[in-house]
Amino acid sequence: NRLNDNDAVSITQILERNTTIKTLVLNHNEFREEGGVLLGEAIARNTTLEDIDLSWNHLRRCGAIGIARGLQENLALRTVNLAWNGFGFEGCLAIGDMLTSNHTITELDLACNRINPPALLELLRGLSVNRTLRILRIGYNPVTAAFSSLILAVIKKHAESGLENIDMAGVVVDKEFVALLEEIQKDRFFIVNYEVSLPVKKISREEMREKIGLPSAYNVDPLRMLYLLKEKMRASDFFYKINKDHDDGLQRDELYSLFDESGIPVTGSVVDKIFEFMDTNGDGTIDLGEFLQGDKRMKNIARKQVRDEQQRKGKDENYNRYSRTFQKAHLDPITNALKVDPTIAPMRQSRRPSVAPRDSSDTLDNNRLRLP
Repeated sequence: NRLNDNDAVSITQILERNTTIKTLVLNHNEFREEGGVLLGEAIARNTTLEDIDLSWNHLRRCGAIGIARGLQENLALRTVNLAWNGFGFEGCLAIGDMLTSNHTITELDLACNRINPPALLELLRGLSVNRTLRILRIGYNPVTAAFSSLILAVIKKHAESGLENIDMAGVVVDKEFVALLEEIQKDRFFIVNYEVSLPVKKISREEMREKIGLPSAYNVDPLRMLYLLKEKMRASDFFYKINKDHDDGLQRDELYSLFDESGIPVTGSVVDKIFEFMDTNGDGTIDLGEFLQGDKRMKNIARKQVRDEQQRKGKDENYNRYSRTFQKAHLDPITNALKVDPTIAPMRQSRRPSVAPRDSSDTLDNNRLRLP
C-alpha cells in the first residue's frame, strides 16, 4: 500500500481507539523518520499488541530511535520484526537501551539493518542484561568474522541470558566462534545459524573463495573496502602499488592480491563490482585514467554521504545521545582500536580484522490488522 509518514497519524489513531488488536502488520511500506517517531509513540501507549511487523520500511535515525523508545516503554509485545530497515549505529544504541529494560519481547528480528561492529557492541550491551529474549535474528548485516565471536562471548559470560536461538544467515564467522558455540552447547540448549566458518590455517586464494563462496563474505561494500585500503596515498601511487607487473592496466588477479595482502579474502563478486565501477570501456582491465576517474567518483560519493549526514544533525536534540560519532563512542584515541566494554564480554587477544489513504472498504478485525 506504500503507506508513508503522512499516514502514520492515522495508524496511531487506530492503535489508540482499538484496544483488541493483537497483531499489527505494516511491512513493505515507506515509513521513515517522522513516521517512526509517531509509530513509536503509539507503540509506547498501546497495551494490547503482542506482535508487530515493521519489516521492509525505511526506518532509520530518528525513526529507528522512535521505534526503539516505543518498544522500551511497551509492556505487552512479544514478537517484533524490524528486518530490512536501516537501524545502523543510532538505532542499535536505542535498541540496546530497550533491551536493558524490556521484559516481554521474546523474539526480535534485526536482519539486514546496517549493523556493523560498533552497532553490534551496543546490541550486546543490552543483551548482556536481558533475560526474556529467546530468538534474535541479525543475519545479512556487516558483522565481520573477527567480531562474530563477541556475540557468543557475551552469551557464555552471562549464563542467565534467555537466548536460545540466534539466526546469523549470510554472516561469516571465525573458528573462535565455532569453539565458543560448542562450549555453550555443552551446558544449555542453544542453536545458531551462520553462513560459514573461516579457516585458521592459510590456504590459497582459490580455496578460500571456494570455501566461502559468497558475494558478501565480509559483508562490506567492495568500493568502500578499496577506498579504505588506499588510506592517504595519491590515487596514482595506489594504482602503481596494485599494478605489480607495471603494465598498462590492472588485472583481476592484482586486485585479489591486494585484498589478500591486506588480510581480506574476497570472492569474485567483490572484484566484479570494482571492475564494473572502474572499467568504463569494458576491456577487462583498469588503466590509469579509468582508475583516477573512479577515484574521483568514490571521493564524490564519500563527500555526499558526509554532507547528507551533516544536514541531518541537530534535527532533534532529544536524539543527540544516539547520534554520537563512532570515534567518541568506541574508538581508542591513541590506538584507534575498537573498544569492547569488559563488563559485557571478556577481553580477547588483539587481532587484525584487517500512499494513498485507505478507503472505507478496508476491514478491521478484532485480532489482526494487516497493512502490508
